[in-house]
Amino acid sequence: ENNSLLDSVVEKASKIQPGTGPGRLGPVIDEASYSKIMSYIEDAEKSGATILLDGRSWKKDDGGCWVGPTVILHNSSQDKTIREEVFGPVLSVYVASSWEEAVQIENSNLFGNAASIYTTNGGSAQWFCGRFRAAML
Repeated sequence: ENNSLLDSVVEKASKIQPGTGPGRLGPVIDEASYSKIMSYIEDAEKSGATILLDGRSWKKDDGGCWVGPTVILHNSSQDKTIREEVFGPVLSVYVASSWEEAVQIENSNLFGNAASIYTTNGGSAQWFCGRFRAAML
């Protein structure tokens, strides 16, 4: 299976540094958000997902609630981190078995805010655009 896009995402995300300056990733808003994000990552891990990039170890000497970029490869489209909004630097990935499954997953999401299509084929993009119900595509 070719995961060159996912490999590139993990590689780029792993280079992100903590901080509040340009090009840096700042802390999450508060301890409650931090705890919620951590619980999503832990739930995914317990469900059998693979943590490709783990941001749980980020710390800064000057305090704050830090979570680094985290990339999770899921085995199930029903995982909590796939179905709910995390509101943190967490990318959840599930590889659908077919285009139809991808559409079913997207359209069954209660939030349905956005979907992304990465392709070099305009026909493929158009196929998805005509089927996704996300508000922003």
